[in-house]
Amino acid sequence: MIRELSFGPTSVAAALFMAVGLLCLLWPDAIQRVALKYSLPGGLGREFMEGRGYILMLRLIGIVSTAVALLLVAALMTALVTPEPRAGAVHSEAMPGIATG
Repeated sequence: MIRELSFGPTSVAAALFMAVGLLCLLWPDAIQRVALKYSLPGGLGREFMEGRGYILMLRLIGIVSTAVALLLVAALMTALVTPEPRAGAVHSEAMPGIATG
């Protein structure tokens, strides 16, 4: 898969995406309360934040963010278990499994 996958930054990104995803999935009402508390009265978008559409948007963000986190974890696991090619190894076939010539 990706050989140059940097373990540290990818792990941090996966943790952040998972945290945002779980927060948005499990506590969208609490996020809505905080957003309304710190928004300006009559401010741009406040009407949207007061409605159910905002809760649905937060849940969608949670689903997408959690999916990204799981894909990052899968990429990390694949990179960790995939053996590194040996130095100086020469492949006898251009494409493995396909006869050439």
